[in-house]
Amino acid sequence: MSWEPLLILSSLLIVTCLLVSSCQQRGTITFTAAERQAADSLVRATQDIDSLARLQARLEHEGDILGSIVALRVLGDKFRNESDFDKALTTHSEGLKQAETILDTLEWVQALNNVGTDYRRMGILDIAQEYHYQAWSLCKVTTDTNSVLNVFCGRRV
Repeated sequence: MSWEPLLILSSLLIVTCLLVSSCQQRGTITFTAAERQAADSLVRATQDIDSLARLQARLEHEGDILGSIVALRVLGDKFRNESDFDKALTTHSEGLKQAETILDTLEWVQALNNVGTDYRRMGILDIAQEYHYQAWSLCKVTTDTNSVLNVFCGRRV
């Protein structure tokens, strides 16, 4: 009896299992409208940049990823409004990383657009266009039915 066919079959089975497990979607976390509203309210109640930075660090340390992302978005907006584009870009880019990590489409699209806007305000239009295009592309392929995302992506509700 030859072991070769059994070895080939076993190898194919192992490779198939590895492919299936590697192609599974990363841990997607979904948030309710109430959770989003609570995070937004908490962050927007903090006006000072230093206090907002401390709040973001605390939320991240506590594992409140949505709160951390929202704080990074608002903090980046504050930096951009003060024409501190380097800090805005760094802050919005960190929010983008966190949103990508948990596959939160709404925050991901907003972060892509914020990074694009930061580059645009810095006058780096080719890179800005790439980020805005990525946001648009993500809107086109997402199956997320969040009503805020639908409005943000220009879909008719």
